[in-house]
Amino acid sequence: MDNKDYVIIPQSIVEDKNLTSTDKLVYGIILRLTRSNGYCWASNQYIADILKIHPRTVSTCIRKLREMGYINSSKNKNDKFKTFRKISFDKEDEYIY
Repeated sequence: MDNKDYVIIPQSIVEDKNLTSTDKLVYGIILRLTRSNGYCWASNQYIADILKIHPRTVSTCIRKLREMGYINSSKNKNDKFKTFRKISFDKEDEYIY
């Protein structure tokens, strides 16, 4: 099994009663996408397509995860001035290979 064929969700996330099941799945997808370099550039649409949910739902989940301190997100621009969102984690123990 390739290491990208599954999603790992830390126990602390699973047990957080302030998070919905969808919040937890979005967290797991983001965590999976950060495996190669510690951050991801995935759009809401990309994550929504994986989970078969609406991109607005992804946006709500990401905002909640950020507000609760589980993820960081920042806007960056490339050389063509296109804006990308970079999502990463503060804690090293959240970064799972």
